[in-house]
Amino acid sequence: MAHSPGRLVDVAVFLALPGPLTYRVPDDLVGAVRRGCRVLVPIERRRYLGVVVRDDVRPEERAGLATIKPIADLLDAEPVFEEELLELLHWMADYYLAPIGEALRAALPGALQVRERQLIRLTAEGERALSAQEALLRSHDHDLDGEELELLRRLARRGGVLPLEKAQSKGRITGALSRLLARALVAQTMHRERSGRTRTDLLVERVPGVELARPAARQLELLRALEEAGGRARLGQLAGRPTSARAVAQRLA
Repeated sequence: MAHSPGRLVDVAVFLALPGPLTYRVPDDLVGAVRRGCRVLVPIERRRYLGVVVRDDVRPEERAGLATIKPIADLLDAEPVFEEELLELLHWMADYYLAPIGEALRAALPGALQVRERQLIRLTAEGERALSAQEALLRSHDHDLDGEELELLRRLARRGGVLPLEKAQSKGRITGALSRLLARALVAQTMHRERSGRTRTDLLVERVPGVELARPAARQLELLRALEEAGGRARLGQLAGRPTSARAVAQRLA
């Protein structure tokens, strides 16, 4: 008999995604996760903020999904978006061809917007090991190879804290970092911070019946790309757009 995935919800993640993503509700949050609540969800190696936009997803609706990851954390005891506002934002996202996650993020007060960053911190044992490298007499427990020593020195120069991505190589944990973590010379932690910044994009639409006498080359590129998109599109998702497309569109407005 197939194992039931449990309760499923759709989450509008605060990224430029074409639609919501489906997640599983952990057992300890089954009665708490509701439509309109903010949650943190995993995407690849990071966690992102999003809002539950549907809390009645049936398992058979997502039968084609190979894996469904669980929600990482619930941030609200009560929904921060009421039903009427969610419906309005859904309509606005459809009308302006905007991802629903970005529409929700733009409507959320800055104080309620958060992001998480993974950090590497130099531990007290790591500080001792680094100091011991300069000593004439030291135990084998404090021996470090060149890569390990350089990483600890980088941490020390940065006040003992370094974003995980700065300590990685091409998005992957290096052997040196892995060894330092195993020896507890460094620790991996999660830092949650508020972020009120939102991305903006232009919705551009070709006005029918209006032609330019002598359009510049980049203006012509933009107009042709807009025609291929059906005459209306978000500038950031417009294929074939010219360089400095925003400035070109603003001059044509």
